[in-house]
Parts: sequence; structure tokens; C-alpha cells
Amino acid sequence: GIALASRWEAWLAEQMSIGDCASTAGTFWPFLDSPHFHQFKVTETLMSEMTQGICVSVTVALIVLVVVTGNIVIGTFAAFSIGMIVIWVVAMLPILGWELGIVESIILVMVPGLAVDFTAHLAESYNQAKYENREHRVVHALEHSGVSIISGAISTCLASLCLVACKITFFIRFGILLLCTVGFAVLFSLFFFPSVMALIGPVGLVGDWHMYIHPCLSREVEHQKRLRVDSVRTSVHD
Repeated sequence: GIALASRWEAWLAEQMSIGDCASTAGTFWPFLDSPHFHQFKVTETLMSEMTQGICVSVTVALIVLVVVTGNIVIGTFAAFSIGMIVIWVVAMLPILGWELGIVESIILVMVPGLAVDFTAHLAESYNQAKYENREHRVVHALEHSGVSIISGAISTCLASLCLVACKITFFIRFGILLLCTVGFAVLFSLFFFPSVMALIGPVGLVGDWHMYIHPCLSREVEHQKRLRVDSVRTSVHD
């Protein structure tokens, strides 16, 4: 659409630069007016702003996840999972028969922030697990965070149903997209992310960014310190 409008404007500019039209260029200047051309420009602006907003949101989520988990690999996979959630929610727009508008653009920028909690809980639980193999770490993460994820999803869905019951279009669409976000977030946090961690998740010091600052700051070293302290306390009590 934008290319078509640009070609029409280029043709008009060319016509105004030749013949008698050129002599009136300083006084009169015609222009093309079409509601479709206006919609093309609005859509292009919305797409650009939405893409930029989503990229910024996912980037911020990546940085926060890497800092919170203390592991570059876990944070990267968690951010990738959030990005997949965003893609699936965006794919719901044509499925629902909606066009990209101001309301949809605003809501889609909020999707990464709404979806980050589910994966972040599981990522942190996996990183805090005191096991040496991936499978046991995944089981530990699901045992400790699975209930919290399901409970949070249920409460968010109940709140979304209240929005869907409204009569204002913004609230209705926000509620529907929120339901889609929660649904995909639960699927990716409980199935996709644990599967990736079970296959190629980091163990030991792999991906721990603390050791790049100082080896004594790594979480594995802190874990060994806690184990020694616990063993000393046990021996004292005995």
C-alpha cells in the first residue's frame, strides 16, 4: 500500500514539473487524497512503533532475566521463550479477524511484560536447584514453581473474563489478548522451556556470569560454601 501511494505521488510530482504545470508550481500544488492512502500510512506507523516497542520490551526482559537468574544461558532461553509467546499472540490477530489498530498495538507492546513472570519463576527455580543433572533440575523447577504458575494463570484469566464482559472495545480486546497471552505463557513455561532445559540446559558453572567478575562470586562456589557450613553444623550437633 505504501509503495502504491509513493508511486502515485512520484507520478504527480513528475507531471507538475513539465509543461504548463511547471509554471504554476509556485502558486498551486495539487495533492492526492484517499482514505486508503491515509490508512496505509497509519498502518506503517503502527507496525513500526509496535515492532520497536516489542523489541525494547523483550530486550529489557532478557537483561532482567540474565541479572536475576545470574546465568546468561538460562536468561537467553527464557527471553527466547517470551519472544515465542509474543509471536503466537500476534498470530492470533488475523485468526480473530482483527486488523492492526491503535488498541492492538498498545496491547501487543504489553505482552512481553505480562508473559515474563511465568517463565521467570521457572528459570529461577531451575537455576537454584542443587542437582548436577538437567533432568533433576527441571523436576525441581516444576515442583517448586508449577503450582505458582498455574495459580497465577487462573487468577489472571478470571480478571480477563471481567474485561471481556465489558462493552468498551478496548477492554474487550485487551481481555481476549490477555487470555491468549496467559494461555501461551503457560504452555511455553510448563512445556517448551522445561524441555529446552532438559535437553541443553546449563549445569555447574556454565553460563554463570558471576565468575567472569570474580570466581568467588559464582553461585556454585556459594553453594559449596553452604554445604560446608551445613556439614559443620551437623557435625557439631552430633
